[in-house]
Amino acid sequence: MKNTLALLFIFFATGISAQQYHLIHNHLPSYYSEYEIKTFAVDSMEIVGNLNIYYLATSIRVIPNNECLMNHAGMYIGKELIESNHKTTILNYNGDSIYYYHNTLPGQSNIFFEYPNSGNHLIITHNHTVYEEFLGISDSVKYFTIQAFDQNSDSLDHDFNGLVFGLSRNYGLITTIDNYLFPATYATTYEISGFSGAETGVSNIDWHDIYSINIDDEFHISEQFKRFEQINDTVVEVTSFIKKIRKVIDLIDYQDSIRFTFIECWQVIKRSSVLTDTIYISDTLIEETIGNIAGFYWMNTSPGQYYGSGFSFSMITQDYPNSYSYNYRQLKTITYDYVEFWDDCLTYSIICPSHIIHSYIEGCGGPYYNYPSIFNYPKRQLEYYKKGTEEWGVPFASSCESLISEIENNIEKSHNILIYPNPFTESLQIENLSNDYKLTVYDIKGNIITNSSGNQENAKINMSTYPKGLYIVNIAFINGMVVTKKVIKK
Repeated sequence: MKNTLALLFIFFATGISAQQYHLIHNHLPSYYSEYEIKTFAVDSMEIVGNLNIYYLATSIRVIPNNECLMNHAGMYIGKELIESNHKTTILNYNGDSIYYYHNTLPGQSNIFFEYPNSGNHLIITHNHTVYEEFLGISDSVKYFTIQAFDQNSDSLDHDFNGLVFGLSRNYGLITTIDNYLFPATYATTYEISGFSGAETGVSNIDWHDIYSINIDDEFHISEQFKRFEQINDTVVEVTSFIKKIRKVIDLIDYQDSIRFTFIECWQVIKRSSVLTDTIYISDTLIEETIGNIAGFYWMNTSPGQYYGSGFSFSMITQDYPNSYSYNYRQLKTITYDYVEFWDDCLTYSIICPSHIIHSYIEGCGGPYYNYPSIFNYPKRQLEYYKKGTEEWGVPFASSCESLISEIENNIEKSHNILIYPNPFTESLQIENLSNDYKLTVYDIKGNIITNSSGNQENAKINMSTYPKGLYIVNIAFINGMVVTKKVIKK
């Protein structure tokens, strides 16, 4: 009998015996971290006699002595797990067995791992059991230590000697290693960081957590991208800088989706060697529906899993909260990549070492990203948010009205600046300047003819030595205002 389960690898104690500590159950997912959150996901379970066989979700791993990325590799807890009444056997990448015993007493030793063909082996000893607190909860914890021996049972000097595991009665391993790559990789020990659905620690965030947005929540988002545009018969690279302020004015939660209504204002500044720097203002109403639908199902996937088909795959990660992570809000990311296949091996990324990473922030939506140069440097970053009384970052302006008013004031000031005569023959006169400024003149091909800086009220540009034709005058002020004008020399 085989059932597909939405289970995560966790640890369980039956409560029948103070010494019986099982490793698998479906009531409490557990998360571990070093620098980012990891979890153990079970894809399905099969019952064979008195054995429970758990098949773990696949991940993408680099196998020892293998240069390729295996797309059918197990998660870092192991390849699969076989549970009996007295122990759980974990299979590593090579199919070798690692043994965790359920009902040990202090001082009792058992085989932990046997090296194939050598007779060398590792013994795990139950040292002591204590009642202690971790992650704000208290539980009984067994502590085990590993010692290496040769085929004659003589002790060996080994890096594994003294490696300690803590096994909690109700919450499983307090510490663990990468069982999948064991014994090839053992240096990193992962500490328990939290439980899904529990009141303490970290849990996996899903689409509803990411879009737990309320009415009056406000988000300030910056965007940037480059593209080529044709201007005056010349193709030039144009960079657009965008500032957006979004405020939620209505939402409807349908359980499987949420419909948001935003009031949004934004400005766009385009810059190139030829293009007139332009400020666009928009103030509009936007409706957006987010849900547990195709394209978003990965948001519920546990960190460490992947999905993909054809020539692409995506990895799911979740960052451990810290003071730099949006005021302790959790961050979930999806890494897209394109790969070359060889047999069952994902060899190297076509765009390696560049990756496309979309980040989603708990309660702040997404995606946010910063693409590599091959994609013309598109960026989308959360710069500020306000959720109730909670604030993070630096706002663009106090409100949409303030942002638009500031831009309109700058535009109005720019209308007072005089650049004359036009057409001209020898020189240009510029009046009503204010603040520190940088003045640049371009020809029609985008070449810089002259540039200067100043803070005077008036300026004069001598153009007597330049040929007849169209020129662009660009004046950039220290307050961010930009004034441009096309002039003709006759």
